[in-house]
Amino acid sequence: MSRFLLIVVLAASPALHAETLEDMVAAGHLKLRTWVSPDKDIVTGQQVTLNIEIAVAKWFRGGTRIGRFDMADTIVLQRDQLAVNSSRREGRNTWAVQKWSLSLYPQKTGRYEVPPVELKLKLAGWETSLVEGKISTEPVAFETMDPEPLKGRTDWLAAPSFSITEAYSRDDETFKPGDALQRTVNFEAPDLVSMMLPAMIADPVEGLAVYAKPPRLEDLNNRGNYTARRTETITYMMEKPGSYTLPELSFTWWDLRESAVKTITLPERSFTVEGELPVEEEAVTPEPEKTGWTREQWLRAIGILVAALFLLLLIRGFVRMLARRPAKPRKQPPAIDINALRHDFIQACHAGDHQQALSCLYRWLDHDPGNRYKGSIRMLLTSESDQELARDFDALTQKLYGGADTGPDLNRFARRWQERTAHHHKPPWRQDPVHLTLNG
Repeated sequence: MSRFLLIVVLAASPALHAETLEDMVAAGHLKLRTWVSPDKDIVTGQQVTLNIEIAVAKWFRGGTRIGRFDMADTIVLQRDQLAVNSSRREGRNTWAVQKWSLSLYPQKTGRYEVPPVELKLKLAGWETSLVEGKISTEPVAFETMDPEPLKGRTDWLAAPSFSITEAYSRDDETFKPGDALQRTVNFEAPDLVSMMLPAMIADPVEGLAVYAKPPRLEDLNNRGNYTARRTETITYMMEKPGSYTLPELSFTWWDLRESAVKTITLPERSFTVEGELPVEEEAVTPEPEKTGWTREQWLRAIGILVAALFLLLLIRGFVRMLARRPAKPRKQPPAIDINALRHDFIQACHAGDHQQALSCLYRWLDHDPGNRYKGSIRMLLTSESDQELARDFDALTQKLYGGADTGPDLNRFARRWQERTAHHHKPPWRQDPVHLTLNG
C-alpha cells in the first residue's frame, strides 16, 4: 500500500511534468518583447524595423526560427539571418538575450498592425534541461503619413539620403547617321530595396531609335548597412540628320534626416546629327514576263543533251573494256614446310618448353602426309600399340593441364616421334590436312 501511495505522489509531482514555453513565461523565466522603430512620424515608404527580443533566465539550447508572416500593402523582409546575442543582469540572475530585426516598407498611408510572429525556440528550462516548442509574440501597431508638401503625389521616395549619377558613352556634340550614344544612370539610396527606386522611361524620339536594357537591381550589404542600387542603360541610335535634345529629368525624394523635400535634376543633352537624307529611288515598273524559250535557251538545252549522250557512250565503252580483260589468277597460299614444323618441335623439346612442344607437335602432325590416322593423338598411339610414346604424351598433357609437377623427358619424346615418323612415312594419300584434337 505504501509503495502505491509513493507512485501516486511521484506521478502528481509538478517537477515530473514536461515544462513548456508558456510555463516559463508564466514563471517569469522567459520574456518576449516586440516593438517598431521609429514608432512615430513614419513616412509612407520609409523603412520600419520590427524588433523582437527574446530573453531567457538560463541559456539557449539551439537555434531560433522566426516564422513568416504577411501584411497588406507592406514589403516584409528578414534581411539579417542572425540575431544579435547579448546578456544582461537582473538581480542575481544573468539573462541570455537575442534580438532579431525585420524590415517593413509600408506602401500606403494609414494604420498598420504587425500580427503575432511565431517563434520556434530551444531553451534550457528551469525544471528540465531542454524546453522546446513554439510561441508567438504580441501584435504591435504603427501609423504612416505623407509629408504635407507631397500629399497627392506618388512619384517620390523616402530615404536618409539619395543620389543619382549619369554618364554618356561619348561627349561629342556632332554625330552621323548610324552612330550610337549610350546613357547610363545609377540610382542609390540606403535603407531601401532596389525595387522601390525610381525607373527611367525611355520616351521615343523622332529621328532616333531608342533601346532600353532591363534595369540591373542590386541590394548591397556592408556590415549590416543596406544600400539599394538601380542601374538604367539606354542607347540612342542616330537615324536621321537634325538637331536633338534629350530633356532634363527631375526626381523628388523626402529627406528623412532633414524632414524636407528635395529634388535631383539630370540636365538636358543636345547634339546634332549631320548628313543627308537618303534619296528615295523611283519605283521601276517590271516588264511583263515573256512566254516560250528564247534562241539562247534552246541552244543551251541542245548542248547539255549532246554532252550527256557523249558521256553515256564513254561509260559504256569503259565497261566493255573491263569485261574483256582476263581475270588475274588468284594467289595460292604458300606451301607449308613439313621439315620446318618438325624442326620447331625438336627445338622446343630441347629447350624444355612443354607448351611450345605440344603446340608444334600438333602443327607438324596436322600437315604431315605420313600421318595415316584421322583422330586424336592419344587414339593414334593406342591403336598402334606405342605404349611408351603414349605414356610420354599423357605425362605431357598432365604437366600442362592436369597440374602435375613433372613431365616427360622431352628429348626422349622428340627422339621417339622422329623414329615413328621415319618408319611410317609414306607419300601423301590425302589432300586435306588432319585436324588433331586433344581427347578426340
